[in-house]
Amino acid sequence: MAYFDFLHELEDYSPDMVTRMNRRHARIVAPFKEDLIGAQVLDLAAHDGRWSYALAEHAERVVGVEARPDLIDRFAQYPAGPQHGRVKLVCDDIYRDLDKRLIRDETFDAVMLFGIYYHVMDHYGLLARVTQLEPELIVIDSEFMVDRNPIIQMVKERTDNPLNAIAQVPGQEVTMKGVPSTGAMERMADVLAPIGYAPVDAPDEADLVILNTCHIREKAAEKVYSELGRIRKIKDRNNPDMKVAVAGCVAQAEGAEIMRRAPIVDMVLGPQTYHKLPEMIAKVTRDAGEVLETDFETVNSLVY
Repeated sequence: MAYFDFLHELEDYSPDMVTRMNRRHARIVAPFKEDLIGAQVLDLAAHDGRWSYALAEHAERVVGVEARPDLIDRFAQYPAGPQHGRVKLVCDDIYRDLDKRLIRDETFDAVMLFGIYYHVMDHYGLLARVTQLEPELIVIDSEFMVDRNPIIQMVKERTDNPLNAIAQVPGQEVTMKGVPSTGAMERMADVLAPIGYAPVDAPDEADLVILNTCHIREKAAEKVYSELGRIRKIKDRNNPDMKVAVAGCVAQAEGAEIMRRAPIVDMVLGPQTYHKLPEMIAKVTRDAGEVLETDFETVNSLVY
């Protein structure tokens, strides 16, 4: 008997869905059995608690976060017993929930991102928050865009589908999600390589932190300032000489306001000025001042 066969008894699951769930369980849960035994686990975008329930077979405690209360209500249908009792479902936006947990200095042994990573806009912000929970294991089950072009693919999706992104404002029937390309981050790494910079695994190890932003998400600017607050703590604790840059759409929109509200920021650059990073860094290092570069450049080309 496969793990999720009991879902046949629930009206929300078709035979095909159960088969697919069993295949995913074999690939994204079963291989981590040893890591999950006795663990404290955070399950982000938990839907009706199906993965939280599966993780609780081995984990000591599972906290599932889901923004749709009607989905959380479905968890009552799952088989009762100790496994059910080890699951706690919280109704909240995953970003807001993570911010609250970081304020409380919570930690988890494992964090699961099953089927959510390609339904958000702020991918870096999500992983940055998750990393600060100090998990030994992060599992991401998602779709990815393999493209060397430095782009974010913008996709519309309806909010009334429980498998899609949630509405950011009341009454919103269609929202946006973004899938970033690997090339977007590689481009910044490439222009920094000649002056001695290379990617690192965490901000704690960095001499330069670039916060790449998108203005589409709800309260995008406030989320940037929140992230800058966390970076300030890392800078104060680990590396007072760390340089901090804010790039992308929020940088374009906020401009000098970012430097006013977050004095740790050395550079603000819009999406058209990534190639100027080396000279901006040189200026900051030489003059010990701030650099603002958000003007759009004129490009004499037209592509159909």
